[in-house]
Amino acid sequence: RIPCNAHELRIGRRRMKMKNTPDKKTRIKLTTLLFVAVSLTILYQSNFKKLGAFPVQSTDSFENGYHETYTAENCLRLDFIDVGQGDSTLIESPGGKFMLIDTGTNQSSRKMCDYLESRGVSEIEYLIFTHPHEDHIGGGVSAVENFSVKNVLMTKKSANSATYERLIDALLLSKEHNGTKITAPAVSDIYEFDGAEFEILSADGENGDSNNSSIVLRLTYGGCSFMFTGDAEKKIEKNIISSGKDISCVLLKCGHHGSSTSNCEEFIKAVYPSAAVISCGLDNSYGHPHTETISRLNNIGARIFRTDELGDIVFECDGEKLYYIENDANDENSGNSKAA
Repeated sequence: RIPCNAHELRIGRRRMKMKNTPDKKTRIKLTTLLFVAVSLTILYQSNFKKLGAFPVQSTDSFENGYHETYTAENCLRLDFIDVGQGDSTLIESPGGKFMLIDTGTNQSSRKMCDYLESRGVSEIEYLIFTHPHEDHIGGGVSAVENFSVKNVLMTKKSANSATYERLIDALLLSKEHNGTKITAPAVSDIYEFDGAEFEILSADGENGDSNNSSIVLRLTYGGCSFMFTGDAEKKIEKNIISSGKDISCVLLKCGHHGSSTSNCEEFIKAVYPSAAVISCGLDNSYGHPHTETISRLNNIGARIFRTDELGDIVFECDGEKLYYIENDANDENSGNSKAA
């Protein structure tokens, strides 16, 4: 990328060339100045270890990136934990409170707990189970048993599985002994989260299809919003559009691991994210993410971040811009790590 001042210089050279060809000394000065500007830009980006700063509701993010005044203070942090073919997102408020959306698979439960411990989590303000499939609730028992959980949000949709039955038993024990509050949210409910808030856009516990019973929520901090859709499919996405609510977001957590049964074109255009996160397993048997989803995201210029390619994915938001935090090291315990 060419920084603004160097770009202006380049245009200046073109204009000068049209009027009058610059002498050799002028050309050398311009070339040197351009080289210095580009070098400083590269050095600045490297030192801050930011791959990009996303302007709110904009897709021309990397052209104008990098706040010189960037600070980690008063930031909302989003950690998309690599749990293989599953979902788990940890959100930390500016005040240090935590929300966990889904808990990955049975197999990844230890990875999830280790990750939360490494982030200093002891208490979870909100634990949200979008729907009762194993790849979203698998680590639920571990989360409830290892951390103090204040509030649980889940629909009344049940599942005929041992994983679900164990989770319900653990939640009832936590309710009895620790005072955990279990709530089935309703559409348009708004929850405060330590300087941020989130609104429930869908939560159809009576839906016959588990995917379409998913809790869909829009989290807002300052001027930035983030969309989480569980495994909700096109029918639900179109229902949300029809509600007339503002669903624009700077980041979309793509539904159903990037499946084409979710992430319909109308929904992606309505959300119009600058960044899109896809949580899926390496070489998974479902072919996630599907090419149709990738194409739809590319068509609006969204930057795509995939756990099967990047491992754990971390963003910070200061209420105005969203920053992708480069991962310094590959996690050997990654849910997408290949066996030796």
